[in-house]
Amino acid sequence: MQIIHLQPVEFLYKLYLEYRGRLPFETINLARMQTMNINFTNGTTSVGLDIDIFIAGNKDSALALPWIIKKEQVDTLTQTFASGNSIKGSKDYYLLDNDPLSLSLSNGRKLVLKKKSRNSVLVQVNK
Repeated sequence: MQIIHLQPVEFLYKLYLEYRGRLPFETINLARMQTMNINFTNGTTSVGLDIDIFIAGNKDSALALPWIIKKEQVDTLTQTFASGNSIKGSKDYYLLDNDPLSLSLSNGRKLVLKKKSRNSVLVQVNK
C-alpha cells in the first residue's frame, strides 16, 4: 500500500469524491506523478525508458519539471552508452531538471544527461 500525504484541501476533495461514489485516485492525480516514455539518445544509439515526472497544472511544462530516473534505469543507460561501466555512489534515484546531470563512472569518465525536448534526453560520455 502506498502512503500519500495530502494537503487539507486535497483531502477534503478526496472525501467528497468518495462520498459521491467515485474513485478519487482514478479521478484526480493526488500523487502529482506521471510516467512518461523518454527516449535517451547519443546521436547513433537510443533507448526508450519509462520514467516518472512531477506534474503541474500546465501539461506543456513537462520539460521544466524534474524527472525521476531510478538506479536500475541509470544502470541500463550505463550498459548501453558507457560500455558496462558502473556509476560511483549508491543513490536509489536521480533527479534530472533543466541543468545537465553528471554522473561519475568507475573508469573515471562522466555520463552526462541533458534534457533535449519534452520526451528525449541527450546522453554523452565525457572524459
